[in-house]
Amino acid sequence: MNKVEELVRDSYTLDDYREFMMNSMKYAASLGVTTVGFVSVDLKSLQSLIMIERELGNLPVRVRAYLNPFDHGIDIIELLRQLGIRLASVLST
Repeated sequence: MNKVEELVRDSYTLDDYREFMMNSMKYAASLGVTTVGFVSVDLKSLQSLIMIERELGNLPVRVRAYLNPFDHGIDIIELLRQLGIRLASVLST
């Protein structure tokens, strides 16, 4: 199953991820949900969330993102650095 999941996940583009997440957050918000937990967030997922936030100014719901410690061999600290996320920006939310 892990191999199949990896193949399917890798076939989606960043825009696909953005569309999936935007639709999911809009649906959750339409049900009155204000906060969701997102477990095992990988690089594409996090980049998509950041894209949506930059486009809209904020997300339709609050997202508690629990990052994968490793995504294709990238450790979490390096992942955050690559995305330009610093301690100050995390604490300001």
